[in-house]
Amino acid sequence: MSSVKNIDAYIDTLDTYIDEMKEETARLSGMIESLNNKIKETEAEKKQLIKEQNELKFEIAQDEKYYFVDFYSRGCNLAVTSDVYVDNFGDKERVDQNNCFKTEERAREVLDKIKFLLKLERLHDIYCPNYKPNWHEESGSLKHYVYYDTSEAKWYPCNTQIMEDAIQVYFPTDEIAQKVCDILNKEE
Repeated sequence: MSSVKNIDAYIDTLDTYIDEMKEETARLSGMIESLNNKIKETEAEKKQLIKEQNELKFEIAQDEKYYFVDFYSRGCNLAVTSDVYVDNFGDKERVDQNNCFKTEERAREVLDKIKFLLKLERLHDIYCPNYKPNWHEESGSLKHYVYYDTSEAKWYPCNTQIMEDAIQVYFPTDEIAQKVCDILNKEE
């Protein structure tokens, strides 16, 4: 009789163990399902990022002519140059640096912007070489810059306290910004 009780106790232990394994299997199945869902979400996010990145890439075919701003040609003068895309190191570098344009006209527009930015930076260095606007100041001091009014075909000084333009050149005073405008207006 004692051996029957031992067998019954052992069966009860096995039943408990089986129930625990079923619970653990259900718990693990839930975790696996959750992880599979996370994998799917991550793959979808990766796919979207790749799609967005590819949309921003310059599309050019093998042996297609393109234009770029050449920083090294003709005695160190900035110039617009053309090349034929053959997927070499130079082509890849220009694509990676966003220095490829479908037309010569567009490349010249970009070159003109680069030259003008360099001119503004030179004037900045002449009048306020150590000035760098502090956008984290609590006092909110004015930062001065210049803008072109197309209706009047004239440069004017302007200022801001809180809005930083990533490609703007800033000056510490309205007087300096006005000097820069005077110089630019005489060149027009």
